[in-house]
Amino acid sequence: LYFWLLKPVASGYKEVVPEGARVSVRNFFSNVTTPLRVVNCLLQANFKCGGTETIRFLVNTTFGLGGLFDPAKTEFNIEKKEKDFGQTLGIYGLGPAFYIVWPVLGPSSLRDTIGRTGDLYLNPSSYLITSAEVYAAVTGYELINDTSLKIGEYEDLKKKVEELEGLRQKFLLAAADYENAKKRNAREKEDFIKFSQERILRELLPVLDNFDRAVGHATTASANASVYE
Repeated sequence: LYFWLLKPVASGYKEVVPEGARVSVRNFFSNVTTPLRVVNCLLQANFKCGGTETIRFLVNTTFGLGGLFDPAKTEFNIEKKEKDFGQTLGIYGLGPAFYIVWPVLGPSSLRDTIGRTGDLYLNPSSYLITSAEVYAAVTGYELINDTSLKIGEYEDLKKKVEELEGLRQKFLLAAADYENAKKRNAREKEDFIKFSQERILRELLPVLDNFDRAVGHATTASANASVYE
């Protein structure tokens, strides 16, 4: 869906709307969701993070024209704290379980998928917008605007994943070759030992036979000498 729907729409939107306006839209939505981040900061017992997000909200809402601009960052160097309910679940010991790639939303895990649901209830937009159709339209517009500022990032990530998968396949092949070499060397070692034992026996048996015959001759000679005496 990203390549067939989201990217073409976001690319067209990018051509029409200037970057400054798109950044302001992103800032506005980010400012609106500040309570979501504050609550997760507090749930994670990170009170400094909660205070930082509260200050950012006050500064950007007043001096940033309702959050269209981010003077908290540009003027006061107060960075946004990316906190969500998926991270909060991780703090409390819930593992990712398994990974999944959702249409449009992209890669995620079971924990982060549950976290998205929790964030939905913490997002003020869920309560400010009562119409399901309007909420879906606003959410879709936010997604398109955000994608227009990130076009190329998904492609780069996909390329890196493919490169990592290629390296993984090479590693597995190398590991398989190593194991086969170990087995082959073990067989060759066994064959060498067996060959050496057989060769030693072939060379040792004649010597033992000669030794036995020599002992036999010596015994006979000793017996004959005793008779003559």
